[in-house]
Amino acid sequence: MTQYHKSTGRIAISVYDQGIGIPASLKKGGIAFENTKDAILLSMQAGVTDGKGAGNGLWLLKSIIEQGRGSLEITSDGVRYSLIHREDYSSRETFSKSLSLIGGTTLVDFQLDVSQPIELDKVLGPNGFIDLWMEEREEDWDGTIVRLNVAKEADGLGSRIDGSSFRNLVLNVMSSAQTVILDFSSVSIVSLSFADEAIGKLIDTIGFGSFLERIKIEQANETCLTIIQTIISQHPSGQES
Repeated sequence: MTQYHKSTGRIAISVYDQGIGIPASLKKGGIAFENTKDAILLSMQAGVTDGKGAGNGLWLLKSIIEQGRGSLEITSDGVRYSLIHREDYSSRETFSKSLSLIGGTTLVDFQLDVSQPIELDKVLGPNGFIDLWMEEREEDWDGTIVRLNVAKEADGLGSRIDGSSFRNLVLNVMSSAQTVILDFSSVSIVSLSFADEAIGKLIDTIGFGSFLERIKIEQANETCLTIIQTIISQHPSGQES
C-alpha cells in the first residue's frame, strides 16, 4: 500500500508478507542468531539472505531512510523494530513488542522525504554496485553495447502503451550504453501502433541522426522490417535538440 503526501513531500509505503517471518527465513538460510530482535538486525545487514536473494533489500532500504530523513518499521514474530531519522540527521532506534494475529508474518512500513534528492553513491558506499540487469545484456566488457530482446523485454507488441513502455526502457538503457541493439528474434509481427510509439517517437526524442548512430535493429523478419521502415519514413528528421 502506497500513499504520497503532497503537502509534506513524503511517501509512505507498507508491505505485508504472509510468509514464514524473518527468523524462520534466516534459519532456512543457515544463519544463526539468538532471538527475533537479533534476526531483524541481521536482516538489515548487506549480504544476509535466506539463500534465495542477494540479501541487499532491507539494508538498502535502511540506508536510503537514513539519508532521506524518513522512518522505518519492521515487524516480525511479535517484535517491532523502529527507526526514525530526523531532519537534523539524528536518529533513534527502538524495539517493542507487537501483537500479531498470524505468526510468522512480516510487515515493513516506511516513510521517506522525497522532496530532496537522494545521492545513491552515498547510500551504496564507495564501491557502488553492479547493475546485474544491465550486465546480463551487455555485449562487450565495458558495457557500451547492450542487447535488448524485444520479445522478452516488451510488455506486449500490439498497443501504444506497450510501445511507450518499451521506448522508456530503451531511453533508460541509452543513458549508460552507447549502442543499443534491438533484437527482434522470435518476433513474428508488431503493430504499427507499437512501432510508432517505440521507434517513431524514439526518433522524435533523440533525433534521426542519433537513432542511426546508436540504435541497431537485428534479427527482424521481413514483416517487422516493413513495419519499422514504414514508421521510420514517417519520422525522418527527428526532434531538434
